[in-house]
Amino acid sequence: MIDSKEINKFAFPLVLTNIGQVIIGQIALHFAVNNSSIALSGISIIQNLLFAFGGLLGAFSLSFNIKSSKAYSNRQTNRFDDLLKSNLTLDLIIGVAFAVFVIIFGNVILKQLYGFKGQLLSLSTIYLVFMSPYIGLTLLNFSLTNLLGVQKKTKPIMWVGLISSLIDVVLNYVLVPQIGIKGAAISTIVSLAFISLSYLFMVYPMILKALSI
Repeated sequence: MIDSKEINKFAFPLVLTNIGQVIIGQIALHFAVNNSSIALSGISIIQNLLFAFGGLLGAFSLSFNIKSSKAYSNRQTNRFDDLLKSNLTLDLIIGVAFAVFVIIFGNVILKQLYGFKGQLLSLSTIYLVFMSPYIGLTLLNFSLTNLLGVQKKTKPIMWVGLISSLIDVVLNYVLVPQIGIKGAAISTIVSLAFISLSYLFMVYPMILKALSI
């Protein structure tokens, strides 16, 4: 039976990270909209769209994460490496496919599905195109978080998450007044890329081992 203290030690950093990111995320959104109701509408709707796609597409990755976690706990090294390799490959395929789809059809989706027009359509299309790497980075970060989780390394997840949120706020504060809604998208993608690079630095031996199979 797992000790409750061990569970709390594992879960507390994750809970704290989520709370911190929600709070800082609201601050980042405040700077991102820059007192523009049009920007607020575009960013909010597109974020909800990306969250929906992320949840839907993430279901494919989730099954690999669950199976790989079980294989790791059962010390099935070869199976774990195979699942990890498959999971990362799937993340790459989904991420690239989504980015290409958004770049090509983003304007049509916002116009036909949401009824955007005029300045709202123009600004939202720009934001969506700049956010095209979002799904790929999100899925990758989810997989890398799982790798840290199976090793019970949740404190790095907490600190990386909080630092990335602060980066998002600072970049929004600096970039949005200069380049508008593009700055909001760039801030989000840079903060996600920071998470990816930080996690990769911590787990790259496991990934290199899996990819060498």
